[in-house]
Amino acid sequence: MIRILFTIILLTVVVDSNGQRKKYVRDSTVYGITPDDTIVAGRHTLYRKAGNHLFVIRDFSVNFPDSSYFIRDFDFWDSSNWYVLYGSKWYSGSTLYKSTDAGATWFEDTSYYSVSDERSLNQVQIVDRKRAFLFDNYYMSNVYRTFDGGLSWEKWVVSFAQNHMGIFVCNDSTFYLWGTYGDGFPNYMFPIPRWLSNNVFIWTRCNRDSGCVTLPESFGSQVEDTFRVLFETIQCPQPQRYVYTFTGSGNWDEPANWISNRMPPFQLPGQDRIVIDHINESNCVLNVTQVINPGAVIEINSGKNLTVLKKLDIRH
Repeated sequence: MIRILFTIILLTVVVDSNGQRKKYVRDSTVYGITPDDTIVAGRHTLYRKAGNHLFVIRDFSVNFPDSSYFIRDFDFWDSSNWYVLYGSKWYSGSTLYKSTDAGATWFEDTSYYSVSDERSLNQVQIVDRKRAFLFDNYYMSNVYRTFDGGLSWEKWVVSFAQNHMGIFVCNDSTFYLWGTYGDGFPNYMFPIPRWLSNNVFIWTRCNRDSGCVTLPESFGSQVEDTFRVLFETIQCPQPQRYVYTFTGSGNWDEPANWISNRMPPFQLPGQDRIVIDHINESNCVLNVTQVINPGAVIEINSGKNLTVLKKLDIRH
């Protein structure tokens, strides 16, 4: 077995690993997509950072005279496919924009419209190259999910008196849904029942029987950070370690080539491992960009091959 171990120095820029903006904390959020491509999301404008300079990618306020609108979220599938969620601070509406060419052009993404009546998304959360969640609406709050890279969506969770904002994932199987306070309910985090995983359009919410954890309104912008600490120390002690094994033949971005259809995310986190063990007389072809984060390991089993057609980015 050939073992490739990358020891990497952390980037000097501040990077949000989960790709979600924090409300009320700062006007600008920095995202390291690759070592050579850093994006800054301002209140209305998306920038590309080069050295000490910012270059405008797009000002999303041009078609929105309402001053309450701002960039609610930015997230990315890979180095080319990005989302910007632009909406009102009053949660009265939003527009999901998508770019497939690294921000050169944008279009309104309506792929989730068939499952959403409200169309007022709060956040976007991409899990890997094919899986993602959308969090929709205030009070009657919903969660949608996709398994095909955002081509189609299904309604997964429906809740009353909630404001869903994100999901923490433990060992790729246990999910904790969190949200912020509102009229008659506190900040909350609770596990999504195990029986929910194979069902669609299910009612569930924070209550005493669900193991819900709550925080007072005074936590303000620190809600996500506080819940994450609780999740990573109590519900899902760290570190989590995932092994992604390529056992098929051909392209990297085909789910069927990976055990259980689980592909490594665009940015492979530290502690995680990729194993190349394709079928005999074939090859593993890296036809997309793959970012390797600090502590990541790639193992190429004896007699196996990795052909890099796109790009393998090592963070240092």
